[in-house]
Amino acid sequence: MRISTLARVCAEHIDGPIHFLSIDVEGYEKEVLQGADWKRWRPAVVLIEATRPNTTTPTHESWEGLLLQADYLFAYFDGLNRFYVRGESPELLEGFRVPVNVCDNYVWYWYQRQIDELTRALGESQSCVQQARQELAELNDARRREVQLLTRFVADTQEQLRASSAGLTAMRQQLATLHELQALGPTALGIARLLRNSSARFPRIGGVVKAALRKTASLVRR
Repeated sequence: MRISTLARVCAEHIDGPIHFLSIDVEGYEKEVLQGADWKRWRPAVVLIEATRPNTTTPTHESWEGLLLQADYLFAYFDGLNRFYVRGESPELLEGFRVPVNVCDNYVWYWYQRQIDELTRALGESQSCVQQARQELAELNDARRREVQLLTRFVADTQEQLRASSAGLTAMRQQLATLHELQALGPTALGIARLLRNSSARFPRIGGVVKAALRKTASLVRR
């Protein structure tokens, strides 16, 4: 196992100021403090476990002098850890004037972890809901387009049916006229054919003659 000093660890991994340093080394506090460069690296706050493992027996007498000599000020003891602030930042002592209490509005780590997990799950759920809404909107747009196409198709079909009905009515009228002409005999039929061929050029005359023929046919039937 590779063993290093606190000064070397800081030199290898720190590229800015150190705001907080926690030391928990199960009885090797003095050795760690001796391996630090307190002139180059000046953490604003230092926390050190100050009792023997799993006991309330204090151990700070053996190493606290090293921090005091490095111009660190004792700030607070919570029953397990001792807090120190650097001498050039004495205003930080005010933060340790009273122990941690409910007025600090702190949140237990386990509670905060559950809050973070629930917040993450909520975010994922909201993302799923948003995606579902988007897919539903796209589906509604597709159905709306289908309805529009069907409506247009029905309208076109109805228009075609109306046109076909009008054409069928015209054909029935032509057949009726033909039957009337046939009732007048072969000569009248020849005249009718002549009028049909010339009606495109003389539509008014053709209409008049047709009306006369219809009247004649009605007289013949009588």
